[in-house]
Amino acid sequence: MGVSRFPVGEAMNRLAAEGLVDIIPQSGSRVALIKISDARENMFLRRALEVETVRWLAPHSGPSLLQQLASNLRYQRAAIDAQDLKGFHGFDLAFHALLQDHLGFERVRTATETARLGLDRVRQLLNTRRRVELTLAEHRAIVTALEARDGDAAARAMYMHLDAVMTELETFARERPELFADLNTAGGLAT
Repeated sequence: MGVSRFPVGEAMNRLAAEGLVDIIPQSGSRVALIKISDARENMFLRRALEVETVRWLAPHSGPSLLQQLASNLRYQRAAIDAQDLKGFHGFDLAFHALLQDHLGFERVRTATETARLGLDRVRQLLNTRRRVELTLAEHRAIVTALEARDGDAAARAMYMHLDAVMTELETFARERPELFADLNTAGGLAT
């Protein structure tokens, strides 16, 4: 491909640092198996940050946020109807980004984004028609609570949304253990 070894080595080291590639000395590299313990840690961070985000936003959410969220929900529905799972994923990300934008705390946004990025690979495994329909319903529950200015209801709805994704991932991991590195360890799933 006309690329020297140095940039390729740097790219591989970066992928290894992100847990996406295993570098085997004197042998080569391979795609890393998913660590359920990493997914749990990232979801823990997301729950802590995003639950408190909507709890805080509920009494402070104005018409602009609510209109933007309603528009996003319409786009999510259109993507589902068009069977555009990739498009839905983009609107899902935008939904959560809207909440962080309106919160206005840059460090919280950055920490939430970092935790979300750590979950992207596993979220792609769950990107099914069934899951996106459930996600849309969960997002609607969050918006309904925000419209009612009910911080506790918004927090519960966000918690249930993120917890449902983690529960589904753990079920998937039991069904496809060959994709996961740590299912039978202390940080993995109990068998």
